[in-house]
Amino acid sequence: MAKREANATAAAVSAIEAAARELGSAMPPEFPKLLYGRTVAEDLTALSPALLARAAEAAYAHLNGRRSPGEPNLRFRDETVDEAGRERQITILEVVNDNKPFLLDSTLAELAEQGYEPRLVAHPILAVARSADGSFQSLAGEAVARTQEGTRRESLIHLHLDRIDSPEARERLSAGLARVYVDVGLAVDDWAAMRGRITEVIQSYRANPPPLPEDEVAEALNFLEWIASDNFTLLGVRAYRFAGGDTAADPIDSSGLGILRDPDVRVLRKNRELVVMTPEIRAFLSKPQALIITKANVKSRVHRRVHLDYVGVKLFTADGRLDGELRIVGLLTSNAYTGSARTIPYLRLKVARVLKSTGFDPSSYSGRALYNVLDAFPRDELFQIDVETLERFALDIMQLTERPRIRALARADEFDRFVSVLVFIPKDRYDTTVRRRVGEFLARIYQGRISAAYPAYPEGPLARTHYIIGRDEGKTPKIDRATLEAGISAIVRTWADGLRDALDARKAGPKARALVERYAEAFGAAYRERYEPTDALIDIDMLQKLSAARPRAVNLYRREGDGATRANLKIFSRDAAITLSERVPML
Repeated sequence: MAKREANATAAAVSAIEAAARELGSAMPPEFPKLLYGRTVAEDLTALSPALLARAAEAAYAHLNGRRSPGEPNLRFRDETVDEAGRERQITILEVVNDNKPFLLDSTLAELAEQGYEPRLVAHPILAVARSADGSFQSLAGEAVARTQEGTRRESLIHLHLDRIDSPEARERLSAGLARVYVDVGLAVDDWAAMRGRITEVIQSYRANPPPLPEDEVAEALNFLEWIASDNFTLLGVRAYRFAGGDTAADPIDSSGLGILRDPDVRVLRKNRELVVMTPEIRAFLSKPQALIITKANVKSRVHRRVHLDYVGVKLFTADGRLDGELRIVGLLTSNAYTGSARTIPYLRLKVARVLKSTGFDPSSYSGRALYNVLDAFPRDELFQIDVETLERFALDIMQLTERPRIRALARADEFDRFVSVLVFIPKDRYDTTVRRRVGEFLARIYQGRISAAYPAYPEGPLARTHYIIGRDEGKTPKIDRATLEAGISAIVRTWADGLRDALDARKAGPKARALVERYAEAFGAAYRERYEPTDALIDIDMLQKLSAARPRAVNLYRREGDGATRANLKIFSRDAAITLSERVPML
């Protein structure tokens, strides 16, 4: 498949090169291949080779523009293209930049954030020679691992978007991308320094072990070494000192690295205010643990547009006094999500503590089931949740395998910024509408907003959605599980459920069960939309009275709220519907 795709791209590029020759283009003949050589073939073949040749020529002219190191050169250009016989207006966005990691995915994330979906993506890395003032001198082809002498590695991002007509929209996109490239530059330029700062903390812990349990200190060291070994995309580091007072911590001047160089970037805000030193936070700081792992309130502009992962490392004086915290922000890599929780430092300690607390034999059925639950637990939540709550939730989830039902497991963030809720719903009742309505219910009851909703479909009859409900004002309401589950049950409750309950309430026993079996799914969508299940009880009574001797019946009635001149008529027929020609004479 990959070879066939590569061949199709090569054929499309050959056609573009031929079109460029016919146009008499002044760009280097190899440039179309440099630009489009790794583009998806179907995106190329959807457009004419002549148009793509002209676009390549314009991209080469853009590359020829003056650009100083560290300064991205962004431009928009409009085109009208013929796509499968249909005229389409597009905007081509191009950015020439110093080559750095994360440029393309960060650009695409900003586009998605602003509601744009590229129709074609090209991103060559080129070896470019420029003069001291940034003027273009020559193109030495595709950049290889080692920079060719006299050249710099430059990134050329070339994207086709649906036409952006509004100057304001272009300005918003341009400003958003400028912020993205600043953050990418800060993170990449300070990567070595951030890693070095983590190494200093590791060395300090080894030289002067803090007054914490030995297994906690050992696992904290293992975890810090693990995140420094390409399991965590480092984006920012800043040191804080606990000086007392109302705020949780005071930043140490000039200690920020990466995106935290900017003193205005605060990762533990609630709305626009600093997180204050609440009794809950004081209690948390006094816990015998070295690490704080949670989500920052800030979304990453680098790599993935998600809330930053936040790792707080407690800092101690030489005599063992809690003195401050090193805050590390970034993104856990795929290894953190795909590996077993039993192999990842810090998580494996949580898993071991939960297993020990339950008393399950690891080799027993219950022990293996618990391991499965913990491995399948939402990984971000597993990093953040405390052991006591994790044990309670894990046992609740284990019970769902024996008796599936609606379940809601809620945990408030220790800094009172969000509520994490795991919701389990039968798969046959679950769809996009249900997911949205449950999220709206949770946002309403917690007086917050839906920050994220992550659906999952594990083995078994239940779907799971992990909701993050963001909070801005006041103290988080404490909602008991019964209230949450009652509200969710009402959302997923079907008309047939209501009919079953109504029949059971009126005629409990075998007769009620027989009627449920017969009528629960018997009424069509139009009937269910017009009538409540309690209305159907009367109609079921009428239907039950029909027989071969009395195959038809009528019910003339008024509904509550009907005016004095209004009446309703229902006609019931056994075995067969009554045709229109029969109904009219009856009326």
